[in-house]
Amino acid sequence: MVSTRSTANTVTEPEDDAWESCSNDSQPAAAPISSSARKRTIKQHLRAKQNRILGITTTPTETGADCVHLKEVLDENPDTDFGFVIYRCTYDSQEKWDRFMGHLTEQTFLNLRGEGAEDLFWRIDWCVQEDAKGLKNASVEKVGRRFKKWVKEHGDGSDWPRYQACVKVDKHDLNSVLTGPSPEDFDIDRHGAVTLVSLSPDEGHCWVGAAYPVPRIFTLLEIGWDNFAPKEAYDVACP
Repeated sequence: MVSTRSTANTVTEPEDDAWESCSNDSQPAAAPISSSARKRTIKQHLRAKQNRILGITTTPTETGADCVHLKEVLDENPDTDFGFVIYRCTYDSQEKWDRFMGHLTEQTFLNLRGEGAEDLFWRIDWCVQEDAKGLKNASVEKVGRRFKKWVKEHGDGSDWPRYQACVKVDKHDLNSVLTGPSPEDFDIDRHGAVTLVSLSPDEGHCWVGAAYPVPRIFTLLEIGWDNFAPKEAYDVACP
């Protein structure tokens, strides 16, 4: 399992900033997904689950479309980090947080293995940003400001998806993932979701299915935000 790197961000924010809380008691609605995409995804994960039950370990002979370009970039740039920066905005339970990170990490591994790109898993670095005082219940706007500062300090000026958006996890996001299907069962019905915050204020943020950030959303983000972001504010992106 890839260990996460916890980095406290202690930037002082003005006390009188009007930060709007992102927490929402209602479950976001799922965006439409094509029947062909649904069947393809279900078939892929059912086959993988059956193989695990039978003790069969198989590796796809070809790299999936989502990972071809990723492999090229990472092979050419051995020092480039892979995966989204994560902002932890809930601190009620360390045990729940650890379970959430375990879920996300396992889901990512299974996704990459299903794409024939298991070797990319070892390049994942979630770079979790933890600051209980400054990030607990933080708004999208506040996370966006901190991410912009992080990119300025750590980015390379490229359009690599890691520097174009980050993942924000609040109590609602965390609970939706922990009460949903396990990574092995794949959340095709998008019960769990996390908040993706764009570096661009004009693009804002959207919910994305917890089973989709890497490699699917990561890949599409390099093409553009509009390739996956739902039109409706409370829909969940699951391309």
